[in-house]
Amino acid sequence: MTTPRSSATHLTLVDGSRRTRPSLERIASPARSLADRTLPDETTGLWRRPELPRPFGAYVLEERLGAGGMGAVYRATRADGGPPVAVKVLSEHLVGGEGAERFRREIGALAELAHPSIVRLLDHGWVEDQPFYVMELVDGPDLARLVAREGPQPPARVAAIVRDLAEGLAHAHGRGFVHRDIKPSNVILAREPGGERAKLLDFGLVLSARGLGERLTAEDMLLGTPGYMAPEGTKSAHAVGPRADLYALAMIAFFLRTGRHLFRPAEVVCEEAHAAALARGRDLLRDAGGLPGALEAHVLSLLAFDARERPSSAQALADSIAADPEIAPWTARDADAWRAHLAPPARESRPPHAHAERSPSRAQ
Repeated sequence: MTTPRSSATHLTLVDGSRRTRPSLERIASPARSLADRTLPDETTGLWRRPELPRPFGAYVLEERLGAGGMGAVYRATRADGGPPVAVKVLSEHLVGGEGAERFRREIGALAELAHPSIVRLLDHGWVEDQPFYVMELVDGPDLARLVAREGPQPPARVAAIVRDLAEGLAHAHGRGFVHRDIKPSNVILAREPGGERAKLLDFGLVLSARGLGERLTAEDMLLGTPGYMAPEGTKSAHAVGPRADLYALAMIAFFLRTGRHLFRPAEVVCEEAHAAALARGRDLLRDAGGLPGALEAHVLSLLAFDARERPSSAQALADSIAADPEIAPWTARDADAWRAHLAPPARESRPPHAHAERSPSRAQ
């Protein structure tokens, strides 16, 4: 692998500026390289699993939380102390190609976003010729694990999660970013002193209306997760906008309330199949007890096949939930009471952190 000529790494942000920060300086790790202390994955031969714990620049990697198409995420601490963090490291075989550019874009987006419903970027840089970034380590399950463990969720909790995510999306959309991969496994439910907070993560497929350089995919390339992809996304990765994120958010609301996925991938391609699936979904939602207040009508309107027929404002959705007198608040006491009435499984060996990155699905 060729070492860059410059001793510092520059990050070109969406406004065109170039920024150099101490965290972006290449670090000469005193330990052997990451590759020297790893073994190839027995299935693909591509993943390298480091011997843990091990030094990694200013951090110590302690436990691998998960891996996906872009790289691996580790629980880590700073070598000089401090609270645990999550470190995402780009896979070695992607460093010189499109994957590195997507990783750079993800960092650039997170560097511009600061909202309690979006995972917080703490640091980023290079170690042993591998780019990485550091984010807050959130203690809590992702929504897929939440439903698998607890089943369909109470209406007030669903409303609170949708409101949190709508506020986070309003922040991102207001700065010109479209996430493009909203799905249950990309949302973590954080436990906080005052209750809970849904946090959006994994901006690996982020698209910026203001531009982050040239397009990385062909016009007919599809990016996202089948089943949570808006109909317009099945035509082109570049055909989506904020309404596609809100479409996926509505499907998350349905999933949380019913414990079921609303659409199969083929049902978002054809308008007739989409309509039939949506009709079945209305029945399932009714059988589950529905959503409170005007939220159900909002969710159904966001699921229109034609993007032009959907509401476009995430903030309007968040505001309507906050102002609706029929939607009860979801408090820390409510969360504790809900957990208490469930039969909890045996304690896991580690908290189920949703920082374990998943591969973005590509439907050809």
